[in-house]
Amino acid sequence: MKFGPILLLSLVFLSAFLVACKESVVNGQAIRSSCVDTDPTPAGRQLYEGGNPLILGMVNNFYADQCTKFSNTRVIQYYCDATGTVKRGSMDCPGGTICSNGVCVSSASSSTSCNDSDGGVNTGVTGTVTTNLGTFADTCQGADVVEYSCSQAQQAVSSVLLCGTSASCQGGRCVRSVCGNRVVEPGEQCDDQNQLSKDGCSNSCTKEQGYWCPKQGGSCRLIEPGLFCGEDKKFNVFVLMDDTSYTATDQEIRDYFTFTSQLLYDRTCVVLNITQIFHVSINNPSDIDPITYNLMSQNSQIVRNANGFVIFTEKLSCARLNGGCAWGISPSYQQIGINNYCNTYARYDRINNILYGSVIDWNHLYGACGYDEDQTQRISSVSVNGQCRNQPGTQCVLHNGYYICQNLVNTYYASDARLMTASTIIHEIMHHYGFGADGYIDHNVGSPGCLNEYRHTLDNVLCPANGDLADCFFNMCQYTYENFIRAENICS
Repeated sequence: MKFGPILLLSLVFLSAFLVACKESVVNGQAIRSSCVDTDPTPAGRQLYEGGNPLILGMVNNFYADQCTKFSNTRVIQYYCDATGTVKRGSMDCPGGTICSNGVCVSSASSSTSCNDSDGGVNTGVTGTVTTNLGTFADTCQGADVVEYSCSQAQQAVSSVLLCGTSASCQGGRCVRSVCGNRVVEPGEQCDDQNQLSKDGCSNSCTKEQGYWCPKQGGSCRLIEPGLFCGEDKKFNVFVLMDDTSYTATDQEIRDYFTFTSQLLYDRTCVVLNITQIFHVSINNPSDIDPITYNLMSQNSQIVRNANGFVIFTEKLSCARLNGGCAWGISPSYQQIGINNYCNTYARYDRINNILYGSVIDWNHLYGACGYDEDQTQRISSVSVNGQCRNQPGTQCVLHNGYYICQNLVNTYYASDARLMTASTIIHEIMHHYGFGADGYIDHNVGSPGCLNEYRHTLDNVLCPANGDLADCFFNMCQYTYENFIRAENICS
């Protein structure tokens, strides 16, 4: 189905994604990274030319550079792209070189020599390796050091080495972290330019409970109880209920949103407020665009007062199969015609003329067992088609009015039949305060990407989710909630 010129921010709830991930051991310590390349792209090269043809490289200790089968002057380079995914490309060897064992070497190999200024692998010194093909200086890859040295064959080789938990790479060498320099370095949780405790950042640069500290360094701030709760902030939404998909009264919808609003308030101190409920008839997916646009056009004041909207329908596959998806619309779109719309709850670093919406399955069943793909017909007494976390043959048991996987009965989402739909509503709202097109990053609670953006203002949030952060924040990174809380009314 074509949605027209809209902003589609998320694909599915709990969506999976493929990213290359290997674990290697350096200096006795395990390194886990989305993608590690031992011959990173030199400055000045384009990403599609990833890697250094003069260095024998390897990605994730698995994908090794190699020569092409049909030419001795081209080399196949494996490299990491900006998302941490392993990519492969080929390039010509520089003039005067040929490909040998995955690296471009001088065609006059007898004249090859190699000199290492720091005497081999020495992460404490910025060294250079010089061969007749050029000079290669030790450099940094994030907090790790790319160390160049000479091989037994007198060729320049490189490896990515971990500086350690309390050191980082600076200028091509490992430098130990210093507590008290106002820079958060490896091994530190904060750095407020002193070595005093009880000010939010301890004398060992660890964050003290009840404080928020800038991730780049600086003074910490006490998180006072009710810090975000005193403003009585509201996120206003209007609702479109597809009466051809479900039977729900206005009171049932409002009761559901009261439950959902409490879940949101517990995490953000923001109230989810319904301004209007519209009952519509969506007979097929192609009806969604015109029905939504026409309704908005005829109710301009309701749209102007709203921050978002929720459409309940099973006609869209992302809702029927996965629970829901986010959908952003600009009311100024010509088929709606509401000019100068301004979202009073826009993300602080985003444009403010987008209405934050979502399409949700009102009756989506968590852990449904033995049902068909649409969750409408029961076809088996045991799990089928990847159900029960891909454990075929799991017994189906009656719970919360439907059949659920026996291995999921005692999980958080099974504790209340309303949780699945309610959490999906919040999940899709938070996507508008995440990375949008890179939405997969928003899902990995506890991952380096999540933690790098997280400002730790929600460490004291208590959730009845058995201590599981993914359940507590409905499988969205905490920073999306922080961005939601920081939303400001910048409309004139």
